[in-house]
Amino acid sequence: MIGGGGSFSIYRFTDVTQDMGLYDSDSYGGSGFYSRRMGRENYVGLRYGYTRSTTDTYSTTAESQNGSLFYSVNLAHAFSLSVSGGADYVTITSPGYPTSNTWAPSGSASFGWQGRRTNVAATYARAVSTGWGFVGEYKTDTVGLSIGRQLGRRLNGDIAGNYADVQNFASFATSSTQVGHQLFGRALLAYSLTEHMTASADYSRFHQNYTGIGEFATNPNADRVSVSLNYLFRRPLGR
Repeated sequence: MIGGGGSFSIYRFTDVTQDMGLYDSDSYGGSGFYSRRMGRENYVGLRYGYTRSTTDTYSTTAESQNGSLFYSVNLAHAFSLSVSGGADYVTITSPGYPTSNTWAPSGSASFGWQGRRTNVAATYARAVSTGWGFVGEYKTDTVGLSIGRQLGRRLNGDIAGNYADVQNFASFATSSTQVGHQLFGRALLAYSLTEHMTASADYSRFHQNYTGIGEFATNPNADRVSVSLNYLFRRPLGR
């Protein structure tokens, strides 16, 4: 199997005083992967990703290239395990500083269990990231847990959460705010109206705490409630 994707993000902050520590920036990137089945229950593959972020205020550019190998196995009828490991190669340029070229380890692990009406998944990941209005690159360690349950013939529920610890990766003076953590929680109910149409209600809460960012010091929490109606259209390609 071969696959890939791309993304582009724009960050703009209007209140300089309130958003001190966050900077206007543009980010883009892409990734691709190749996987191969080895036997009945084993999969191996490799992945490559590239991201580039430019911060307008300090004219800082951060580029990250990641290469990794991954392995997945179904341990039993209901259990699965996936692990990956590799490295990030990071290049950061900023006026007044020498160009920085650094290697950093990266990896992830996930465990899943699938029951007749319940599923559970736990994940851990370490990576070097860019964007979000920060300068340069930052290191993240993230743990997550999700639990899904079929509550009725047409009703399904899901709760999920994750915690991320964020630390400076580059020693630029302007990136001193990139120390903190994030906590995210979400609850979802989905009801199947027809074979192709689903209605869902979603509540999520996001908590952020970073050194030196006034907005997060005064308003660290964000709540979101949404209701959506989804229609799935599927048609095979070719024969």
